[in-house]
Amino acid sequence: MNSKIIHDINAINRLFETKINSIKLIFRASENGFSIKQFHKKCDGQSGTLLVVENEYGKIIGGYTPVAWSSARKQWAADKSLKSFIFSLNMREKFGLNLAQFAIANNPEKGPIFGCCDICIVDNSNKDRSNAEFPISYNNGKYIRSP
Repeated sequence: MNSKIIHDINAINRLFETKINSIKLIFRASENGFSIKQFHKKCDGQSGTLLVVENEYGKIIGGYTPVAWSSARKQWAADKSLKSFIFSLNMREKFGLNLAQFAIANNPEKGPIFGCCDICIVDNSNKDRSNAEFPISYNNGKYIRSP
């Protein structure tokens, strides 16, 4: 695995129902640029993607979706298989998709978005603030979001 954030594939394998033997890196913001245009250039049309993010506090979060990314237009993309999930490695928590119609958001003006902004990566995320506000579309039953 060619990751600067995750050094042990077992940390990722614990999240999946079946074992992953290898992961192919298709985009690394620190090398390809923190531009959403670069993200979409490399990731549009790609399905079965794993997002791994380390925030400014050293917390590692991410998400997986079997749904392909697209920047053609703003639209929600459903995952009827319910295999999409988000996670926090620091908390050792996995949050399953509970609103299938909001698995990911395809948006030419943003980077990867899981759910209704459960995880939302913006353009120039190394300078501008991205956000993670789960649980909204994803949950594991342990946390309740106040209205």
